[in-house]
Amino acid sequence: MNCPTCGSDDWKAASLVYQEGLTNVDTATKSVGLGVGGGHVGLGIGRGKTKGIHQTALSKQAAPPQDNSIRTNCVALAVLTFLFGFLVNSAWILTGLFILGAVVFWESGGIKREQQLSAYASKRVCQRCGHIYYAF
Repeated sequence: MNCPTCGSDDWKAASLVYQEGLTNVDTATKSVGLGVGGGHVGLGIGRGKTKGIHQTALSKQAAPPQDNSIRTNCVALAVLTFLFGFLVNSAWILTGLFILGAVVFWESGGIKREQQLSAYASKRVCQRCGHIYYAF
């Protein structure tokens, strides 16, 4: 599929653009300083280290979808447990409902995640104009 903005057929997969825009940073510095004043001499020594990942703006735009399913499931299960805690007096019923809710939310999160990853696989970045689009 050609770019809907400029019509170019020169594109890259978003996953490749994402990876190409990541750079590992690992730097270290050392310094020594000497100061003289007021009849005294002072010596200072310092060092610093920086480690991390630098990411370009285009790489951020081409990033894969975030996996929020675990976080969403935990919040949903906490709400479910809280609500059923007021309605049910028996602990075994509450435990059963909690497990049932966990299974339901786990399955729905997995299906949604698969859909997101499937859509991401068709995400493209035009090499001429930089437009990001989906090639369905």
